[in-house]
Amino acid sequence: MSAKREIDAVDGIQAPASAAETNLPTQPTPAPVSDAPAAGTTSTANTPAPKRVKRSTVTVEQLIAMSGVPVERGFLLETDVGISTYLNPLQTDARLTAIIKHRFTDFIVNEIDPSGNILHLTATDAAASSNNAVKLDRKTIIDTLPESVFTELRTFFDEEQDENVERVKELVRNGVRVQNPPKKDKEDRRDRYNRKEAEKAGSKDVPAEKTPEETAAPTESTGETAAEKALESKTAETETKDAESKAVVADARISQVITKDRVRVYDFFRTHFAELLATDSRGDQKICIRLATPRDLARSTPRPDFSSSGPGEHLSFILYKENKDTMDCLNTLARVTNTMAKAYTFAGTKDKRGVTVQRCSGHRVWQSKLEGVKLPPGMKVGGFKYVKDRVNLGDLSANHFIITLRDVEIVKDEQTAGPNPPISEILSTSLKSLQENGFINYYGMQRFGTRSVSTHQVGLAMLSSSWATAIELIMMPKGEERAEFAEARRLWVEEKNAKKSFYAFPRGCVAERAVMQAFMKETKGDYDYLGALMAVPRNLRMMYLHSVQSFVWNHAASERIRIYGRKIVKGDLVARYNPLSNRNTSATTTGEDATDADTTAGDAEAAEISAIEEHRQGRMIEVDLIETDEDAATRSIDDLVLPLPGHQVKYPTNEIFAFYKTFMAQYGLDPNDMKRHNREVSLAGDYRRVLIRPKNVSWKLLQYDDPHIPLSRTDLDIINGVPEPVSLPDGKRVGVVVEFSLETSSYATMALREILRSDTSAGFQGTLSNKSNQVTDAEREKAAAATAAAAASTAKVGAEDKNVSDMKDE
Repeated sequence: MSAKREIDAVDGIQAPASAAETNLPTQPTPAPVSDAPAAGTTSTANTPAPKRVKRSTVTVEQLIAMSGVPVERGFLLETDVGISTYLNPLQTDARLTAIIKHRFTDFIVNEIDPSGNILHLTATDAAASSNNAVKLDRKTIIDTLPESVFTELRTFFDEEQDENVERVKELVRNGVRVQNPPKKDKEDRRDRYNRKEAEKAGSKDVPAEKTPEETAAPTESTGETAAEKALESKTAETETKDAESKAVVADARISQVITKDRVRVYDFFRTHFAELLATDSRGDQKICIRLATPRDLARSTPRPDFSSSGPGEHLSFILYKENKDTMDCLNTLARVTNTMAKAYTFAGTKDKRGVTVQRCSGHRVWQSKLEGVKLPPGMKVGGFKYVKDRVNLGDLSANHFIITLRDVEIVKDEQTAGPNPPISEILSTSLKSLQENGFINYYGMQRFGTRSVSTHQVGLAMLSSSWATAIELIMMPKGEERAEFAEARRLWVEEKNAKKSFYAFPRGCVAERAVMQAFMKETKGDYDYLGALMAVPRNLRMMYLHSVQSFVWNHAASERIRIYGRKIVKGDLVARYNPLSNRNTSATTTGEDATDADTTAGDAEAAEISAIEEHRQGRMIEVDLIETDEDAATRSIDDLVLPLPGHQVKYPTNEIFAFYKTFMAQYGLDPNDMKRHNREVSLAGDYRRVLIRPKNVSWKLLQYDDPHIPLSRTDLDIINGVPEPVSLPDGKRVGVVVEFSLETSSYATMALREILRSDTSAGFQGTLSNKSNQVTDAEREKAAAATAAAAASTAKVGAEDKNVSDMKDE
């Protein structure tokens, strides 16, 4: 270990790699707390209050300068948001770098229900989906039916028994449907209505019949004469009648059916031809046999028992999705089943860029509708069960992750000499430390977005009542964005054209479109910034505020571990058992992280996580203050919590409280003054555990060549019999598949960070991914050149052989 690393290690806590080691720009660190009380003592009241920035004077430039996030860089780093310390000491000078989420199948998440069961899509669930259902072969279904069925069918007819049975068979084989006659032109019906009304009133304005000359005159629109149009209409009517007559031939009528036999007839066709044929009663004491329609199938399906004595009115089901948003999937279900989107709920949001399995529910949704529905690729439903209570946000105990790390490489300090240890040795040591000691429960990079302008900067402007600044931060250019995003922002920043900007933004830019739509209603130059901010959906607004709490918490957690390490000390806060949550954790996130380059999707996912927090406000865990060293010796480090700033929380009484005051003062905040007159920006606060220990930790190392080959199997792969990926003995690339379970308050990439000791931000990961793609392109070019050279060499040898042969012939 280098000298610098040894100096920065405190109580076995390893400091992060320097900027030189990571090849990344350095970031300013919070000012040291020089007048803070000593460790284990309470803070004094004589500590002078730091100078605060006035809430009404915060500008964009001030916020960017205070946050230390340069816009020109184009993306955030971990150190920008307080992720700066590792929990476990580094055993060697070597660390690892890897690509996270290179493919969406590299990130697999299965929810764990409150009973501790990992949710999976099973083969039975997949078979129930219309995409895998076996379609009935109409041409062979008749041959599979026993002769007794047709013997009974003959008894239903009074005449032409054999002919009618053959008609039924033909109907099943060919599937001939009676075509509805074409609707007549609306104008004709209107004229007919006007004529009848005029005749009733005795009006003289009755439309006159057209003369032969008028009939022969061509129309302006088509150039056809009325007589020609009448002839075409007559021809179409004749063709329609012919089609109907053919359908009647293929149809069959059961004549003179006795009333008491009707039930027997209906039951017969439901039993043997349920999905093929349907029956209708006729007024002439006959029953018509015809092809079944979707409406017939819906009528024949038993209605679920939604009464109080029934199993329940909420249909619980498992949703399997690939590279899709949770809300988009539920909206799709609502659309294809003709139900309301608000009828569906889910336990936790899941990343778009990943393969996830989660529990959802639908209020008064029929199971038959979901079982037979045709869903888009990458989306399945199953595990249906009616329950009394709906699935609510937070109704899960944990998430199980299967994460693939690609292009794993060893990185060492430049001044460190000696051979590199094997990757397997480094992984084994890191994963053992992760399982035994856990990791710092940081809020991951998804919490703050993937762009240079972070969500917490918008939140800081809101807390200072700088509404115009908040709007400017939402609308300003944010580093490298897609062309349509940049153009939409330019239309507002340079031209102040709200209408053009609104229509230029894609629908996924929810906040930007809401602001522009609000400005479209205002007089030019006189904008209501607060009103525009309130037009943004509430879950997005709360996301901005919650990210401020996360920003402060991350820095406080780094400081707490740096000062006191992995032990409970006097003045700490520890969690008490909370029967409302059934576990000592502040439920804040769903345990996933977005490193997708689509910045809009990242904001939407973070907003969903914020919605979970908002849903569970008021269920704050109870905490105890460690007042003596004796109490500290009896408590576990797993119970250590730190507060998210708010007006309903209490703070530690050791050095960490002084850090809260000093650090928050840099941004115009006071931990003791978080209540605002505007309730929308008044935060109650919460508590969050500092350390988390993963469960069910395992890993395997694979060598491979193709950077896009799957290295792990999804539930659907297992159902379809896809073989387990195998390692290539001579593979040029190294991949690692890590598997573990995390409770809902944790981010998976923060656990990976503890293993790899490298940055997990989208910008850093994008650099690695681009490098891998460049290497792949270079390999392709090299392989193509080698192939061309081999072909040329073969051609040359062939030409030489031909010359030699010609010489021999001579």
